[in-house]
Amino acid sequence: MEGIMENPSNREWLKHAGQKGGSTEFLFTNAAYATDKEGNSTEVAFFINELEAGESETISGSMNSFMLTILRDEDFRNKLKEL
Repeated sequence: MEGIMENPSNREWLKHAGQKGGSTEFLFTNAAYATDKEGNSTEVAFFINELEAGESETISGSMNSFMLTILRDEDFRNKLKEL
């Protein structure tokens, strides 16, 4: 689950991080956790169903960027909390 930590650039700012997902054409799931070197911990889970054809692929292609934004951008995290 901690394949994220195999990337040397992630080891520079993360103490622990991992994720596990499973998807079909009409369902997307992903659970992730991370603790940065400052001790901040984040846990996120996504459960999306009833997707239209192709939407799961689009979501999968955007997930890494979305997760990095959640982990690194406090303003973005605060906006998500307001939703």
